[in-house]
Amino acid sequence: MLRLLPPMLVLVVAWALWSGHSEPLIVGFGALSCLGVSRISQRMDRVVGAEPLDYPLALRSLAYIPWLAIEIVKANLNVASLILNPGTKVHSHLIRVNPSPPGHPRAPRGIKFPISKPAAGGAEAERRE
Repeated sequence: MLRLLPPMLVLVVAWALWSGHSEPLIVGFGALSCLGVSRISQRMDRVVGAEPLDYPLALRSLAYIPWLAIEIVKANLNVASLILNPGTKVHSHLIRVNPSPPGHPRAPRGIKFPISKPAAGGAEAERRE
């Protein structure tokens, strides 16, 4: 049971920092979810400290974090440039997606999803319209 205490504390602290909630009901749900995850982890015998650390996997994970941060910054800069640049035209399109395999008896006609993407170029986009 003492082996569960450090991972449980990490879960509780991470949940408290990331959720930003202080209402008693939400905190109670968070505590129950952390307790449930710890219990499932115990039943699966995958508790932190129960097995030796897989160092190659840990090193690959550390290499992934900077790549992910760079990709997030690039995506944010792209969205900010689309918002702040008044000359950029954004065209909306609808696509149809069929969630069921073809020929399925309950296959609906399709679901429409809005898609927005910037125009290829200012002058070219005006000529195409």
